[in-house]
Amino acid sequence: MDKLCDSCCQVFINCTPLGMHPNVESSPLPADFAGYGPGIVVFDTVYNPRNTLLLRQARAAGCLTIQGTEMFVRQAAAQYSLWTNQEAPVDTFTKVLLDKLG
Repeated sequence: MDKLCDSCCQVFINCTPLGMHPNVESSPLPADFAGYGPGIVVFDTVYNPRNTLLLRQARAAGCLTIQGTEMFVRQAAAQYSLWTNQEAPVDTFTKVLLDKLG
């Protein structure tokens, strides 16, 4: 993690449970992380809450952010298609998930 600040990464993906309910004020990166900024994409696979501390930090620094609900729905759609041999109703999946998460 110490070397991450020195990297030239343009995409950061959080694949840890840090920031997931009930520990919503956790983030895998420190608040003063220097690697954030415009042109950087931050994807947090945590989907509950949708707007994690990591995503709020990244958005405040001007990054493009992607919520974990995107991965959750796309995984469900891929499974649905494999099991049913039909195209998944992604919009319906998204609506149901967002309704459930509040």
